[in-house]
Amino acid sequence: MTPRRFWNSVVVVVLVQLAVSITVGWYANHVAHEANQKWCGLVTTLDDAYSQSPQQPTTAIGRRIAVEMRQLREEFGC
Repeated sequence: MTPRRFWNSVVVVVLVQLAVSITVGWYANHVAHEANQKWCGLVTTLDDAYSQSPQQPTTAIGRRIAVEMRQLREEFGC
């Protein structure tokens, strides 16, 4: 194998590996986004229940849950 042919092979291997890595990264993000969207119904319902009720949570844990539900809703893009 000539040196030129060797380097051509190396470039092809690197480019294919880069393409596979980008595709796998994109797919993993896509699957994670879909998994998060499946929780949107529950998170939205709980966030609405905590934020729209006439009486806000009175206990420390209730306020913490309300804050966490709001953050999850924003992170999931619900």
